[in-house]
Amino acid sequence: GFWRDNLLSYGDFDANREQQGVLLTGGDLSEGSDPVTGQPFGNGGRIERPDPGVFHGFGRVFNNYTQYEISTLGADFNFTKQFKNHLVEFGGTVEQSNVRYWSIAPVSLASFKDTRTMAERYFSGINFFYGYDLFGNTIENDNFRTVAGDRFLEAAPPQPVTSAIYFQDKIEFQDFILNIGFRWDRFDPDYIRIKDPFNVLGFGNPTELDEADFEPMPAENYVSPRIGFAFPVTEFTVFHAQYGIFRQQPRLFDLYDSWINLDDLEFIDGQGQNNGHLKSESTTQYEFGFKQQFGNQASLDMTAYYKNVKGLTNVTTVTSQRGRTKFQYITTINADFGTVKGLAASFNLRRLGPISVKLDYTLALAEGTGSSQSSSFIATFRNQNNETPKVIAPLDFDQRHTLTASVDFRANKGEGPVLAGTKILENSGVNFLISYNSGRPYTPIESQNLLAGSSLYGPVLTTLNSAYTAGTFRIDMRMDKLFTIGKIRLNPYLWVQNLLDRDNFIDVYRSTGEPDDTAFLNSAEGQQNIRSNPDPEAFIQDYKALERDPTNYGIPRLVRLGLRIKF
Repeated sequence: GFWRDNLLSYGDFDANREQQGVLLTGGDLSEGSDPVTGQPFGNGGRIERPDPGVFHGFGRVFNNYTQYEISTLGADFNFTKQFKNHLVEFGGTVEQSNVRYWSIAPVSLASFKDTRTMAERYFSGINFFYGYDLFGNTIENDNFRTVAGDRFLEAAPPQPVTSAIYFQDKIEFQDFILNIGFRWDRFDPDYIRIKDPFNVLGFGNPTELDEADFEPMPAENYVSPRIGFAFPVTEFTVFHAQYGIFRQQPRLFDLYDSWINLDDLEFIDGQGQNNGHLKSESTTQYEFGFKQQFGNQASLDMTAYYKNVKGLTNVTTVTSQRGRTKFQYITTINADFGTVKGLAASFNLRRLGPISVKLDYTLALAEGTGSSQSSSFIATFRNQNNETPKVIAPLDFDQRHTLTASVDFRANKGEGPVLAGTKILENSGVNFLISYNSGRPYTPIESQNLLAGSSLYGPVLTTLNSAYTAGTFRIDMRMDKLFTIGKIRLNPYLWVQNLLDRDNFIDVYRSTGEPDDTAFLNSAEGQQNIRSNPDPEAFIQDYKALERDPTNYGIPRLVRLGLRIKF
């Protein structure tokens, strides 16, 4: 926020002292000393009181800089034609993106500024990039660069292409409607990947990464069927069902990697290298239900569904060869599967006098072996033999009950009660949006010290995601009234979110199930930390402040006044 893209100043002691009035602290620089105090950089700068050790000290620089650019050009086409009882539709889409990414830990650029070249300092700066060169300048073509005897690729921006063609025929029989069709999907990543994930350095020089160890990523092609039908059971009741297969390409950040990051595998184990052997996930979906009409005023639609998702992305540890020795690295693979099944119901009451109602309810059960693209990282990093257990459990986003109700009271022109000869509520209304979500699962643990890092929390008490947080309830209100002045229409409104100002928490600490208390301070380890701290009371206050994380909560009551003008 201060130095922005002036990367050489992030870790520069003199620049921070002169322009910000701060002394860099806490090992931000790897060598040298404070010219004012004589203290080594690694021992910290200015400490005016005993530091409780909860928050970073004065003068710490946020050591990350990232820039990226994604541009996309696409086109769609569609053709529809009625042939007797056939409604034929076909079309397609194509998109090409241009992807650039560059990231560095800039504090290190100030290290060794008198003994290393600029390229050597950038090379050692935990760099990661494609579409940019080593220094963060945009490039259009592949280029090889050698720094400190290490040769690596500055890759041109990948230009992935996503395309699809679909065909559908809607056949209308006397008492039956059939939809049948297919979709062809193609995804071309337009990048390179490790040729053999289990023998990373096995095709060229056995001690270093070179062109022979890479190959172009292959394009994926899939044909997916779609079929659905509907038929009336009675005059007001329609039964419907459908089946389909759907594809979702992997996230590019899980697929692409930088040569300079893969370079680490030449001499150390890896803790986050994408070898590029990811494929799209596949979802098979079934659903059936009915729609019931109640006269001309109301309708009820109920649908039961089942989704089976295969090939979800997660991480695991792979063992590979480095010459005659073996090494390991953590990488992304298509490791997981999940199922989502449930019931969705929707009730609509069209305007009946001043009121209209829309009610939606979903009952869902989401289970699987992994909840996110990196949910197995701690397991594969710390478990014996780097094991990532495959246990079917509720997924992190398993939300059993979801209820949303929209209730609208409205008086149109010429409507509403009369007061002093005027219909004061004419062209006005109030809408209440009521929502309830049941809690989501978490895995209870014995203790949780926020200062230890998430990979060092206490032992798990029960099975994975066996406990659930409390649900959330919220009411939003919006009032508005329309005024017409000539050809201009003014619509002032009052919008209140979380009308009841409820403390809806969206995340909890796994040791207690609470959003603002880990119970660490009451544990034996916490008590020991308090006694051994140079300022025990400051440590308690700072730790409690750290526990009160505002991101664990939803929004408080939020009131907005607005005006819409139409002319």
